[in-house]
Amino acid sequence: MAETAAGTILTARDRPRTVARVGALAGVAFGLWLLLALTTSSWRYGSFSWWPLWQEEQLAGGPVALGLLNLLPIVATVGWLVRRLLAWNFRWTWGPPAITLPFLALSLLGLLTLEPLPGRLTFISIGSLLLTWFVYLAVLNEQPPLFWILATVILVQSAVGLGQFLLQRDLGLALLGELWLRPWWEGTSVLSARGQPWLRAYGLVAHPNLLGAILTVSVLFLLPGSGLKGDSIFATRSFLRRLLFAVGLLGLLVTFSRAAWLAAAAGLLLALWLRRHHTTGRFPNVQPMRWLWLLVPLLLFLLFYHDLALGRLLALDTPLEAQSIADRLRDARLALDVIGRSPWRGVGLGRYQDVATLLDPAAARVHNVTLLVTAELGLPGLLLWLLLALAPFSLVWRGRLDPAGLPPWLAMLVINLFDTTLWWSSNWQTAILFGLLLARVSRPPAPNQPGDQ
Repeated sequence: MAETAAGTILTARDRPRTVARVGALAGVAFGLWLLLALTTSSWRYGSFSWWPLWQEEQLAGGPVALGLLNLLPIVATVGWLVRRLLAWNFRWTWGPPAITLPFLALSLLGLLTLEPLPGRLTFISIGSLLLTWFVYLAVLNEQPPLFWILATVILVQSAVGLGQFLLQRDLGLALLGELWLRPWWEGTSVLSARGQPWLRAYGLVAHPNLLGAILTVSVLFLLPGSGLKGDSIFATRSFLRRLLFAVGLLGLLVTFSRAAWLAAAAGLLLALWLRRHHTTGRFPNVQPMRWLWLLVPLLLFLLFYHDLALGRLLALDTPLEAQSIADRLRDARLALDVIGRSPWRGVGLGRYQDVATLLDPAAARVHNVTLLVTAELGLPGLLLWLLLALAPFSLVWRGRLDPAGLPPWLAMLVINLFDTTLWWSSNWQTAILFGLLLARVSRPPAPNQPGDQ
């Protein structure tokens, strides 16, 4: 009897430690998966194909080898469930109704438009939705240490992107999923300056615009007073935070993504305005002089490459830039044509390009989320998207959400005016990013914290 009682007491004593260890394991699994997801160009190869468990010659339009690291989300989910059972903690939030309900309705509307038979579009659309909801609810409820994850993403992607731009080729990191890159290869994203093509930074993703979106979101997530779990060390060592910011800014510059540049500027300006005018939430009193040196990377970049940057922004009559703008205008007109043909029902989730190609064989995915949503899901989809887009601003105004989530949300809205690199249905990485943005903007208000020095 005594031994049983002792065993019961020992179990009771060990339970908090076990709960903590299981939770830590789940957090590490989720963090590693998120880090790998934001530092590889495809789920078909790179790190997610290491130690293959299952291979398929044709899945969603191509061959795939699913490796051991694809199990990380499952490990994280099981770990969190076990931790909650051991701690007998079943508290759960679905997020603010004003945000969750429009996105839920948008998700269901999109699913209803899918073909009943399994196919490429069905697989991609359902997969993207599952990823977005998984990341949204996991970050909202489990609060994994995002700070260090995104800090590593900034360092890795910026370092690779800077190397690619300076060397004007890939770095030979095919094992990590890096694409083979040369500025003269057809299909490579370049800009034209000094009489030659210049390779834009790809990092470890599929396109410079996607790299720009990832770095924009990551940099804005790490602003002072972001309140992300895992950043407590930066309260006393804010130099490291500023260094990350500078590295991320340089990486963003060499993507030459105009949409990402504009989005980052809008997010930073909003953050500065909120710090000056908002009296609640995590907006410390930042000492401006300690952040002025962040202008050094920008000045150095402009010193050596001002003609490239200005050409990307102002020299819109060059053949390369003029063709890019003409293509986007053509796709916008096509999107309006598609909307006019089916304004209420839309053409179905993921089917826009197939339909647009019937009207114009040269058609591409329209670079505007509002037009894309309306074309695919009709006017009901447009209404739900507008409700979702505007809800965080209304909730922050009424003091129901942390205002620190607005700068990255605004950046997402700006990028989505000119591209789809932060829209959940574009690809698996944009689905993950959209889930992160939903979770960040859905956080309740927090008390003021000490100023960042």
